[in-house]
Amino acid sequence: MDIRTKLALALVGVALISMLALGTFSYRVSADLLQEISERQLDALAEAKEQDLLSLVEGWRNDVRLIRSRTQMRIKLREFQVSSNPQALADIERILKDALESTDDVVRIVLFDRAGKAIADVGDSFGPTDLSTDLNDQEARYSGLFVIELPHLVFQTRVRLDDETIGGMEIVVAASELQALARNYRGLGETGETIVVAESSTGQLILLHGLRHGDLGPILTTPPQYIADAVGGIEHVITENVYDYRDKEVWVATRSLDDPQWGLIIKIDADEEEARALDLREQMIDVGLALGAFAIVGGTLLGFFLARPIRELVSVIERVQNGETDLRANAKAEDEIGLLAETLNEYLDKYSPAREEPTRDDRST
Repeated sequence: MDIRTKLALALVGVALISMLALGTFSYRVSADLLQEISERQLDALAEAKEQDLLSLVEGWRNDVRLIRSRTQMRIKLREFQVSSNPQALADIERILKDALESTDDVVRIVLFDRAGKAIADVGDSFGPTDLSTDLNDQEARYSGLFVIELPHLVFQTRVRLDDETIGGMEIVVAASELQALARNYRGLGETGETIVVAESSTGQLILLHGLRHGDLGPILTTPPQYIADAVGGIEHVITENVYDYRDKEVWVATRSLDDPQWGLIIKIDADEEEARALDLREQMIDVGLALGAFAIVGGTLLGFFLARPIRELVSVIERVQNGETDLRANAKAEDEIGLLAETLNEYLDKYSPAREEPTRDDRST
């Protein structure tokens, strides 16, 4: 193998090894950055969904406050408790029905007197109910839920008039807007979904909406650990060894709501999130192949160019050996090759056969 081939192979090999090392390092750094960005986006999306959910709950509380603040209802409630006037009770029921019709999600209103006895009940009937005795004056308390087709949330509050507590109220809200919030998949790609879970009074975890990829009952008998974490107040982002109800690996971000005590989970399939890193790898491979081809051609040409002065010296030696004793190497280069050529010329001047001097007869001729 001549020196040109050796130089070309060396240059090409160094270039390819350097590109491979640089590409591997760049891919790992880029893949880690992509994962970090995805984790931050998932966490930010969970934060946004949490704020949407809190706004939704606060909207239901505002409905409760608006209903309890109806002045005529409060006046008639006090009048009925003083005189037991049937007309006052009829007016109360009319006002409550009007309040029920004026809201979209409220499906039941129960009005209590000072003693906690229900005196008016309008809307859908879901069985008997009791008013909590430890309600604060201005509180609109979320007191639980039950599921009949849709989740129904129960709120309780006191009714006051002229700074005096004159009774209480229980309002049941059908959480249809919660379904719409959970089914808004914007920002969740092709596989992501929102999961909202509440804990019942018996300690069971209840799913508050339908799922994107399957159908589970409202009661989660064996929930994944990340769902239990969310309900239990643990907020984190997990990207390894987490599987959902389809037994698919997922990335999850959890949030815990203090009031109501619900768990919020944002999850997306790991395959979808990792696809970006795989696409990046494919693109880097394509670029690497193109650069590798350039390195092979460029390294070969550069190897031939760098080996040319040495090949010229070899050519001079071979031609001198073949009889061209007056041939000398080009020693103009100011580098090691030039020094080598000058040394070769000195050697040829010293050891080459001397050229014959012309005779007198030849000169006279």
